[in-house]
This record gives sequence, structure tokens and C-alpha cells, in this order.
Amino acid sequence: MNGLNKALKKILGQGDEQHFEDIYQRLPDKLKDDLERDNIGQTLQVYLLQSGDTMQAVSITHSKVVSRQSLFSDCSFRIQLTPGELEDKRLIIGHRLQPFIHPEIPVEHIHFFDDQDRPLPLERVPLSVNQSNSIYFNLLPPYGIAQYLEGDGTNQALLMATVDLSDWIRTQRFEAEDQLQISVKNYDQLEFYIEKLSSREIARLHFSDRHYENNLTEAIYQVFEIIGRSILPVDMHLLWAYAQLDPELINKGGTPFGPFISRHENLTFFQEGPFAFLQSKNFMEELMENAIHEAQHVSPENKGHATDLDGIFQELGNSFSELLLKACMVEQHLEWDEINEEALMIKVFDTPDPDFYNPRQAANFKNAYNKLRRSVGKKWSEQRLALPHLQLLRKAIQFKMEIVVLLRALNKIRDPQQLNMQALFQLQPIDHSLDQILENILSKNPMSYQEAQSLVKQLDSGREKFQYFRDELLEE
Repeated sequence: MNGLNKALKKILGQGDEQHFEDIYQRLPDKLKDDLERDNIGQTLQVYLLQSGDTMQAVSITHSKVVSRQSLFSDCSFRIQLTPGELEDKRLIIGHRLQPFIHPEIPVEHIHFFDDQDRPLPLERVPLSVNQSNSIYFNLLPPYGIAQYLEGDGTNQALLMATVDLSDWIRTQRFEAEDQLQISVKNYDQLEFYIEKLSSREIARLHFSDRHYENNLTEAIYQVFEIIGRSILPVDMHLLWAYAQLDPELINKGGTPFGPFISRHENLTFFQEGPFAFLQSKNFMEELMENAIHEAQHVSPENKGHATDLDGIFQELGNSFSELLLKACMVEQHLEWDEINEEALMIKVFDTPDPDFYNPRQAANFKNAYNKLRRSVGKKWSEQRLALPHLQLLRKAIQFKMEIVVLLRALNKIRDPQQLNMQALFQLQPIDHSLDQILENILSKNPMSYQEAQSLVKQLDSGREKFQYFRDELLEE
């Protein structure tokens, strides 16, 4: 960590709202010499995003750093109950409170009251992981989902939090067209009111809701400009977007996020590894079109700059990764006490004699490959895997290879319109989960025996679903 980052960590460590000028003045003089005062906002953006801070955001609009607490201390927001919730007379929390309340805060610390200050009971309820129920939690970030996983996460159920609204709905005469209005009672104590917003009142708010939606849309696009080609969990993207809004809009609230995003002409969310992120609806089509254009207009002289295996695979347009190659090496070493290069090249390149764009790229690959091979040979000549871990390694590699084969088949398609991009993007969380399994197996402290056995069964089940999904995708 450099001197500037250390200073910013100390200055921003308390999480207080601070203006750019105040932050600049608190920096040591020797750091000010290398930092232009007008660029302090951009410097703060880079620092907070790179540090992974989930509590603070930079407001370019108001020239300050804000926290969730300072931003939402007087907030108001609305929730549209689903038909299932209305029938069960309960509110499923899930991702409904983000970004107003940090998703990592235990739900037991959050308290809801009716307009007569009577507490509304909150309880944990098992919820099956399926397509219909995913609408309640699929926008939760990795740091928000953990508190809902029961036990070691080996069973397919979440222990979701719900607010019992049975008495409240009856006394309020709540109808399907009505909405919940959530407002702050005491943010420090995480106390909130739940009130009814009738369909008649919602209709009267039509024009102010349009104003709210337009401003929120503009703020979301401002965050796109800040993060560039990077992506953020929906929770973080919205935190930074609300940081750009006027406090009056945040305090009055507007259209519930679900209806807002589902009706939006240009915005939607996609899945990337373990979290969902906001993006334009034509994002995947543009991504594929650019990839196809680059593949069809390759400049060999521009290749060969990458020296690591992941970078080289990316230059080649190869869907392999260093992690998968390492796993294949380990599997071979454990089975034969040696690494068969020809067999590996066929796995990686579909041929024992791969072509490279230029000699420099070939040399870079050879150096990186030999370095990894020596590392695997040194470590795994003295280390062995327990049988469940070895079974899990082989099944994970087999599953990963099936994904590689699918991507190679899809790579032959030249028309993006022939691809179901939304479905294809769902491969990423599967692929990410497999990477996590491989990293765990190959680490110094792999998972327990019981967990490995359980994951073997889950992989078998997941693979069956993937094969069906793969056949459907290829048929299109």
C-alpha cells in the first residue's frame, strides 16, 4: 500500500461524510505536492473502488464522500409485494432493502414497526432455491448472501428472513395494487416504519415517480462512466448511484426497484460469477459482436505481449485458464507421477501442436507453461489427495472441460442473433463455482471430507442440468 492509500485509509476510516476539500486538507503536505486538488474526486473514486469498500461512495455531484448512514438516514423507499407474498401475508427480505441497509447486517438487527409503533415480527423461513424464488435474492452480493446459507451450504435451501404481515394486511385492507412504504424511524438503531401506500396514492405520484426514475437512470449511467469496463454488484452500483442524487429524492423515495428495472427500456441485470450487475440490455450482443469482429480482424503483430498463462489464453481467444491447466497437471501427476505434455496440449488446444500468432507469443507460453509445470511437480511429488477430494477434482475438471467444449462449438457461430446471450451468460456462475472448487482442492487447507463428498453429489446433479442446458443452447 502506497503512502497516499495509507493516508486515505486513515482519513476515511471512520466512515463519516466528508467534502473533497476537507479530505485534501487532511492529507500530509508531501502527498499534496503529487496530487492535483482538482483531481481529488477521481483519486477518491479509484481508492474506494479498488479497496473494495462497501460502506462508502463518492458523490461527484456534491463533491464529497458519503456513507450509507449519511446517505439514507432519512430515506424512504417502496416495495411491491409479489402475489406469493400477498397470499402468505409476509414480506421476504432478500435483496429488497439494498442499498438502503448494508446487506451484510444480520437481519435480526433490523426492526420494523407499523404506524402505531407496534413491532412487526421477523422470522427465518426455509426457502427452496428455484427459479420462482430467485426473484427475492438473486440481486444479493456475495457479502450479503452468506447470512442466509444454512449449515455448510450443502443442501439446496436458504434460511430467508420474512416479516409477518398477517395482522397488518388484514387491518390495513391491503390490496394487490398497493405498495409498502418503508421509512426511517431511527437509522442508528435500524428501526423502520412499514406503511401502506394505496393504489390511489400511487396514481397521484405518477409524475414525481417519473422524475425519480429519470434521475435514478441518469445516476446509474454516471456510475457506468466512473467504473468504465469494470462491473459492480447491484448493491454497490445503486449505492454509488444514490450518492449522485439530491437528498430530497432519496428521502421521498419513488418507484420500487423491481418494477423500475423490469419496465426499463435500456437497463437490466446480468449474472457475473457470484453476483448480479446492472448493464444495458444490448450489452451481451455488443460484447459478442466486438469479440467476433476482433476474431475476424486479428493483427498478429499485436499479439505476444502477455507473459502469464491467463493473458496468453486471452490473446489466443482460448477458453482455458491457468487454474484449469494446473488442475489437469495435478490430476496427471497424482495418477501417473508425471505430466504428459502431449495429452495436455490436446486438452488445451485440441491439437498436440498448437499454433501461435508469432514466435514471441510461443516463447511466452513455453516459459509460463514450464514454470507452472515445475511448480506442480515440486509441490505434488510429496502431497496426495484423499479419495473424496480426488473424485471431486476429476469431476470438476470433467465439468470444466464440457464447458470448454461448448464454448468451442459456440465459437464457430458468426451471427450473434443465433445465440441466446442471456442463457449463455448463465454459464458464468457455474464456471465460477467450479473455479472455487478447484482453488479449494489445490489449496494448502482443502475442504473437509464430508463437504467434498457432498460436493461430488452436487456436481453430478449440476452436470445433468448443464447437459440439458447445453443441448438446448446448441439446438438454437
